[in-house]
Amino acid sequence: MSDKPAIAVIGAGIMGLSTAWALYRAGARVSVFEQAHIPNPDGSSVDESRLIRHPYGNAMGYTAMVDPAFAAWDRLFADLTKFAGDEPLYHETGTLVMDTGGAEGRDAATDRSWMPERKDWIAGSRRCLEQLSVAYRDLDGAGCAALVPGLRGEIVLDAFHVATGGVLHAGRIVELTAHYLSRSGVHIHPNRPVHGLDLETGILDFGDGTTEQFDAVVVAAGAWVTKLLPELGTRVTPSRQMVVYINLTDDELAAWRMAPMLLDIDPANGFYAVPPVFGNRLKIGDHKFSLSGDPDDDRDVARDAAHNVVDWAAARLGNLDRSRLESARACFYTVQPEERFLLEPMGRKGFVMSGFSGHGFKFGALMGEAMADMVLGQRDKDVVTPWAAGLASVA
Repeated sequence: MSDKPAIAVIGAGIMGLSTAWALYRAGARVSVFEQAHIPNPDGSSVDESRLIRHPYGNAMGYTAMVDPAFAAWDRLFADLTKFAGDEPLYHETGTLVMDTGGAEGRDAATDRSWMPERKDWIAGSRRCLEQLSVAYRDLDGAGCAALVPGLRGEIVLDAFHVATGGVLHAGRIVELTAHYLSRSGVHIHPNRPVHGLDLETGILDFGDGTTEQFDAVVVAAGAWVTKLLPELGTRVTPSRQMVVYINLTDDELAAWRMAPMLLDIDPANGFYAVPPVFGNRLKIGDHKFSLSGDPDDDRDVARDAAHNVVDWAAARLGNLDRSRLESARACFYTVQPEERFLLEPMGRKGFVMSGFSGHGFKFGALMGEAMADMVLGQRDKDVVTPWAAGLASVA
């Protein structure tokens, strides 16, 4: 018999695997259960890229987490180098934040009614960056156009650039983390869905007549969390989102690989663009929550819906049009109404990670460490839970 605690992690996305990594490093016996192949092609953690950046609107708690998140990634990457070697898993691009409301005919000097002060994301970002001594520089339209291929500088109402921030090689990080853990003695179980669980006793039911009991259970099931824990349905909502991929010429590819990530802050249709540093396509997505959809439905995207995203981006990036659309895919966020992360105990032996609302991956390694500490009693829930929700500066 081992005196090491036996802990189950449900879900092998970045949150589940990061938690398993931190638990393993702390000496626990860890088993990870994933309903599909790893990386799960329908999971929220796969794809070639995810962003990490300091600008976070008025959310000081999350702005203050970014530097600790970089440090946590460094710790994880140090372990992954055993298998990745010198393979880059992060590429710094810098961050360009813009309001291109001029494309909608607005005038910054006379019309601010579309963005009340409490939701003034750009101004809030500047305030938080200044308080944390993160340098930024304000830019006019011409300055933005010098950084972003095809950008129509005349429509930029407000903008600033931060030298920090970049692209995480998301799917590869998930793949390598699972490989590292498996080779290190963590029990990784792909294609092993959990059909039921009792967070009072730590018993998992696999729906095939078998069960297993653990000292603690961490549920990191992404958009499927409300299927396992229906009681969370009043607190988080699966939200079907769309990303499109744009074909680039060789010259455009070279130019975009030198460009910063682009965050276009619009109250109705804001979008982000990811430089193709880990591929050869420009990735564009919107952050407007659908708050609908079932993660088990097919992920096909209607051509008209994809064209709408391309059209919106093309009004800002003049060298784009529908003919450049390579593909589109649907992914799922799990949205908490205030976009605050949930890291909480549930029952005597359970813990849940949810509500990452489309901006959790950048904090994956850091959240995993915090959850592991809470599970093992090294940090109190009354400290970790408000910190994860962005309500405290330290955990």
